[in-house]
Amino acid sequence: MLQANSRLNTAGTFAAIAFLALLGVVSFLMVLALEYLVTP
Repeated sequence: MLQANSRLNTAGTFAAIAFLALLGVVSFLMVLALEYLVTP
């Protein structure tokens, strides 16, 4: 039980880290596109 809970927690932590990394990349690309559109 404890081992399964630990494994689930590890998977959840990995998912959270992957989600945050993806969010950072997406926001960076959005800012890049916004600058490209605003700059003449």
